[in-house]
Amino acid sequence: MRYFAAAALAVLATADPCTPPPPPEVPETFFVSPSGSDQSPGSESAPFATLKYALTRLGPGDVLNVRDGTYYEQVRQVAVRDGTAAARIVVRAHPGEHPVLYGLFWLTAANYWTVQGLDIRWDTDEVSGPLDQSYELLKMVNGIGWEVLDNEISGALSFGGLSVAGTSDAPGEPSDWRVAGNCIHDIFQGPDPQYQAHGAYLNTGLYAGSGVFEDNLVYDTPAGSSVKIGWKDWEISGTVNVTLRHNTLVDGRNVVMIVGNTFPGAGSSNIQVESNVLVEALGDNYGVVRGVNVNNSTNVASDNAWHDAQETEMIIDYPDSILGGVVDGGGNTRIERGFDAEGVCSGYHPTDPRAAGLGAALVRTTADFGAERTPPLPSATSAEP
Repeated sequence: MRYFAAAALAVLATADPCTPPPPPEVPETFFVSPSGSDQSPGSESAPFATLKYALTRLGPGDVLNVRDGTYYEQVRQVAVRDGTAAARIVVRAHPGEHPVLYGLFWLTAANYWTVQGLDIRWDTDEVSGPLDQSYELLKMVNGIGWEVLDNEISGALSFGGLSVAGTSDAPGEPSDWRVAGNCIHDIFQGPDPQYQAHGAYLNTGLYAGSGVFEDNLVYDTPAGSSVKIGWKDWEISGTVNVTLRHNTLVDGRNVVMIVGNTFPGAGSSNIQVESNVLVEALGDNYGVVRGVNVNNSTNVASDNAWHDAQETEMIIDYPDSILGGVVDGGGNTRIERGFDAEGVCSGYHPTDPRAAGLGAALVRTTADFGAERTPPLPSATSAEP
């Protein structure tokens, strides 16, 4: 009898509205190092060993410092917690250090996360596990308010270096996302010719929120676009509400490619391409801005500096685009090709004075990994897998 009475009292106590809520979590700083252990507490003196495990330990306001060294991991299918607008979850290179990840880094629904200062490379020897040509090096799927900042992404033998994707089971996402200050380069086609090889592949879906791709350097994507927006024009798909601004995009088969659709109500829309430096589409008759069946007037290219050795026009629509192409918003200026240096993330500053103030203002160097942003970039605003 006393057992039932005690149990009843316990239930009443639990349901008491006057019972104070549990105290809020106190943000923590964790560390991961190739010399660590996943049985460790993740402190500076006893770091975790793997990124994949360390990510599962993070909560609102937490910071994960990724220490110097080489990581061989495919960070995929990781269940992560949400940050908040006031308490972001931050994964960053430890200040002054340059961690290198050979493998993949993918996050899904990483609300209010920041990923900063990693050097992510294709694992040619597959030490991290088997790789497929359909894999992107860094991939963000759905989510709200996340940022990908100041990373170097290179050497992929696949159809994308960086990917931003949305899925039909999360309408409205991704939203308020931002990709800024990254250096993406040397993205090459693998053995299967059905896959192109894009520097950045933005395939957010028809019902996504807004996102910004800004201040990035993308170079040497000879089998694909520097930036591809949208998926296929013969299936119901598209990318919406994306602003590309102040990027330097050089030597892609296409430079910027925007894919529309032949299905009513489908296709990419509200794409703004502004204040970029766009140089050299390597494909014949491609142009530095290319539209494929873009059937509305909301996809606009304006105030860009551009150069193409083969074309006299900045915008060259796909020959079979019966539904139209990208709108020339004016202010686009043809420049001469010339940079302070090529083939390095610290280069690609145009020497033509007509490009002054355009393109990527902050091009990262090795010494910048893990550094604080000075000055900060403007925040994201509304504006295929």
